[in-house]
Amino acid sequence: MKRCTLTLRGSQSITSIAPTEALEEADAISATGHSGADFAGHPRGLTVIGSTKLLDGFSFYGLQALLTLYMAEALLTPGHVENIIGFAGFRHTIEAVTGPLGRDALAAQIFGLYVGTAYFLPVIGGWVADRWLGLRNTIALGGTLMTAGH
Repeated sequence: MKRCTLTLRGSQSITSIAPTEALEEADAISATGHSGADFAGHPRGLTVIGSTKLLDGFSFYGLQALLTLYMAEALLTPGHVENIIGFAGFRHTIEAVTGPLGRDALAAQIFGLYVGTAYFLPVIGGWVADRWLGLRNTIALGGTLMTAGH
């Protein structure tokens, strides 16, 4: 253990006791200006997370417009909607809660259920991943499911 004094801007300073390894790492960071960062001084993993979230948002909001338009203008039209297995029961369940819905309103309700499910399922997925699958298997399965979904 070593005593370490950190001087902040101005005249303030902090003194603490830290393990030698932590001090050596801090010295290496201050000498090079970064700790192995590769983008604007941020950790490498942050670039991956940011890029993934950007592409996820692009995909999700692009899908929102296309899916709602497709349902309202093609799928839920007379002559097509009757061929969807189980849709009559699904529609009855939705309309039992909301009351009778037109084609556009039904498409919006279905998309709302999709969005709710998309935001809630990661909670269950995280629980399953932590309990049974592990990090690598979860990432592989998640990537495969996202690819298959689009």
